[in-house]
Amino acid sequence: MDIIPPDQHHITEDVNERRRRGESDRYEIEMMKKDRSRISAFISGCPRFDEEGQFSGTLAIISNITKRKSAEDKLLNANKELQIRLGKIRDLESALREQTIRDPLTGLYNRRHMKDALKLELAKAANTGQPLSIVILDLDNLKKINDSYGHMTGGDQAIVALTKILDKQCRADDIACRYAGDEFLIILSHTPASVARKRALQWKESVEKIKITAKDTEFGITFSAGIAEYPTHASTEEELTIKADQALYQAKSQKHNRVVIFGEGER
Repeated sequence: MDIIPPDQHHITEDVNERRRRGESDRYEIEMMKKDRSRISAFISGCPRFDEEGQFSGTLAIISNITKRKSAEDKLLNANKELQIRLGKIRDLESALREQTIRDPLTGLYNRRHMKDALKLELAKAANTGQPLSIVILDLDNLKKINDSYGHMTGGDQAIVALTKILDKQCRADDIACRYAGDEFLIILSHTPASVARKRALQWKESVEKIKITAKDTEFGITFSAGIAEYPTHASTEEELTIKADQALYQAKSQKHNRVVIFGEGER
């Protein structure tokens, strides 16, 4: 009976070829017992040659390593299972972290993350010498919308509708956050205030086209916006948000639906 299973012949063929060249060998292979069951074996062999230098056979020591291989396989499988579980834990940790930094209604970053992100982006701007602008948007007349159509059917729909515009039109490196109930803050890296105003005006134009239906009534929404630029208007995250908020107040105190850069007029 051939004690080497057919699917192991490629191993022995390679070994025999090396033995004929006079090379010793150490390898693992599966072998068959009389009952056709398999064992794992470790073979250490040394070729033998006759007086004429012809290959005459091999002196080999065969060790049964089935138990060791079984233990190794169990350990390998346990390690694979552990890696799968660790991957699930990492996914869960990532999901939980997202929950702590995301606004549940809009899916945008929340105020907590905004503070950390703005601090980091300002540090980058300081290192590169590039300008950075923030835009604070505030939905106009949200209280009136809530009073007329309800908080869930009116106000939340308006907030989500504005969010969709920001999701669609913000760049990959823009950071859009829900700053407060009806306020949004967008961090625009490498962007002077003049460019930030152009982009805010584009958002405003898109928002003005939105029509929301609540209680069988259709209504539109607008927003007002204030813009401040680093380092022109402020050098810290707190100063920058204060200046942008002051510009927003100027926009809302005029006619609403306006975009104002700190220290400048409306648009």
